[in-house]
Formats: sequence, structure tokens, C-alpha cells
Amino acid sequence: MGNTNELIEIGKIVGAHGLKGDIKIYPWCDTPQEIISAKRLFLANEELKLYNKRVHKNIILAQIQGVQTPEQARIYINKTIYIPRSDIKLKPGQFLIVDLIGLTVVNNQKEEQIYGTVTDVVKTGSNDVYIIKSSQGKEYLIPAIKEVVNIIDIENKTIKITPMKGLFNDEN
Repeated sequence: MGNTNELIEIGKIVGAHGLKGDIKIYPWCDTPQEIISAKRLFLANEELKLYNKRVHKNIILAQIQGVQTPEQARIYINKTIYIPRSDIKLKPGQFLIVDLIGLTVVNNQKEEQIYGTVTDVVKTGSNDVYIIKSSQGKEYLIPAIKEVVNIIDIENKTIKITPMKGLFNDEN
């Protein structure tokens, strides 16, 4: 694969399971099904051959080709699993978290009003929350709902928002 920018983190191996060398994968994607249905998975630049993949309580259980004992499986604990960016199919309006980090958040009406930069995205269940850091170092939480987030422009590295009352302390 070579270029790690082409690989997107999708989960982490968190443990061994059972007596046949199965591994437990904690998914970092929206659903465990995304890992199960992935055509190709990687550990760093090495393709990971998984079979017997199944979901158990939001954790994925699987076997790695060539791994047959719990001892062999434990070698993989704490390793990150990646998927090639080219294998990810996004619907319109869907974005990868990695593509949102670093975007500048501006006022939809007054683009010269810059609120800060996206430093993280928190998944809450009902909607994502963007963590924004201002140039003064203050952190703000922006709910990723259509009433607030108007335009996400990956190409121009901006997110245009209409702030809700009380979102930024300095607004009335």
C-alpha cells in the first residue's frame, strides 16, 4: 500500500478470544458491519486476512489466517486496523472524521468571523459533536445538526455554521 494517507483507521484489536486464536476488534466506525463487510483490512502496511468474522455485543470476533492459538492471537493486541480509503463508499453528506479534523469553522453569514478549528469529533449517539478550538485556545462544542452546521467544504477546508444562542459565550 505504501502511502498511509490512503489507509484510514477503522478499529483496534483489543484482545484474544476463545481457544482457537480468535481476536476481538473494537470498531471505530459507525457500525461493526463496516469492518465485517470490508474487502481488505490492513495492519500498518500488511494486509490482514480475517475469516469467521462476526459481531458480539458491538465487538467483532474474527480469526486471522495462520493464527490458531490464544498465544498467537495475543501478539496482535493493541494493533490498529486500517481500511483503504478507496474501499470506503460514503453517501452524500457523509464525511470521514479524519477529513473534518483541522477544518476552519466560520460563520455562515459573516465568513470573516472565524470560530476556530475542528480538533476532534465525538459520537454521542443522537448526533456527532465537533470540538472546536479557537485561536485563543478556548474549546467549544458544536452539535453536528443541520440547524447549526450549514456547509462542510472539504476542498476549501471550512465548515460554515449558524451558531445557536449560547454556543459561544460572547454572543447574545
